[in-house]
Amino acid sequence: MTGAATLLAKGFTLSLSLLALPLVSHYLGKEQFGLWLLLVSSVNWVMLADLGLANSLVNELAAADGQANQQRAQQVVASACWLSLASAGLLLLLFFSFNPFINWTAVFNVGPAVAPAELVAAVMVVVICFVLRMLASVIGSLYAAFQEGYLYQLWSALCGVLALGGLLSAMRAQAGLAGLLGGFIGGWLAGELIAALYFFGWHRPALRPAWRHFDWARARHLLRNGAQLWVAQVAMLALLQTDLIIVTQLFGAPAVAEYGTALRLFNYLGAVQAAFVVPLWAAYSEALARRDVAWLTRTFRHSVTLSLLVVVPAALALGWLAPWLFRWLVTADIKPGAHLLLALAVGECLNAGARCIAILLNGLGALRSQTIFGPLAGLTNLVLSWGLGKLIGPPGVAWATALCLAVFWLVILGTDARLRLRALHSQTVPRA
Repeated sequence: MTGAATLLAKGFTLSLSLLALPLVSHYLGKEQFGLWLLLVSSVNWVMLADLGLANSLVNELAAADGQANQQRAQQVVASACWLSLASAGLLLLLFFSFNPFINWTAVFNVGPAVAPAELVAAVMVVVICFVLRMLASVIGSLYAAFQEGYLYQLWSALCGVLALGGLLSAMRAQAGLAGLLGGFIGGWLAGELIAALYFFGWHRPALRPAWRHFDWARARHLLRNGAQLWVAQVAMLALLQTDLIIVTQLFGAPAVAEYGTALRLFNYLGAVQAAFVVPLWAAYSEALARRDVAWLTRTFRHSVTLSLLVVVPAALALGWLAPWLFRWLVTADIKPGAHLLLALAVGECLNAGARCIAILLNGLGALRSQTIFGPLAGLTNLVLSWGLGKLIGPPGVAWATALCLAVFWLVILGTDARLRLRALHSQTVPRA
């Protein structure tokens, strides 16, 4: 149900997001459009600041629900929410303390087309939205923990509508880069707020995060388990979300327009696959508790097979159609190269398999290998992206990511996943 609802909601929101691309590219121009893509994507880095709390909350709250232990559930939710609020406050304090000393023009390598004051305002808007998004990430975990992701996806569709509405309102007001960012991201956050009000107001009012339910023992447990998930999340961000930053530093903001638009198109394929794969996280955890290893193994194999059967031909087709889509979506001076499209297509195909492996390991609670090899993969990707980028241009950045996915996730962590399933199977087979 969650997969189907996510597919419908994502299809709707992705259509709205695609509609936003030609609007923004024509409104801002090539360089500011590239900067807009970079800043909007930076909100995905929210995982850096939540200390793994959102994902740790899924496991803890699902366990409490399985035991029908409302007191534990109240403590888990309250502890996670108040810890997130404290982290958000600390992040804002650090930003406003160091912001006056940062040269954002040099950081983003932008030219005279972007006024320094406008850039500072845009960064400030994004940081505030980033902090609010960090708090909102808890809401999605609450729905996921109760295996009610299908409800959350309905709110996600509303988020997409409000985001596009905020963007159009900012354009109508003739706002600059900061205004467009605030309207677009702020509209999405408004939808998240409505989802939270529904959850705590009507759906599960007993779980309202009252301070009296905060428990230090639960908080420490959430932080301890979340720390390993956090390392794995940061590693994936370093692997998959640093491309635009490296492209900006090597080739300037205009190059981000081509790379960022193409990357967003291929990310849509990953979003469709994730709609069906990510909900398996909680299901794997439940199956592990029931010692249903046969279901675990069968479902994991099916997830990999079906993902590749869908993503591989879709990625190749998208690579072929991308030049036509660019002519429809963005201005004529933004054109993707065939080499870049091929590299991104291969990377998305590899990422489809990697995503299945990561969800299985998370569901099994097997985080040690990800905390070891994940950061190594992220660091390798940064170095390799910089080297290959200088050698062969923007496609080199995409090839570096694809190579790291193949080596670290498919080979190393894929082997770990197979060995763990084999060990679980041997534990459940009775001895003669």
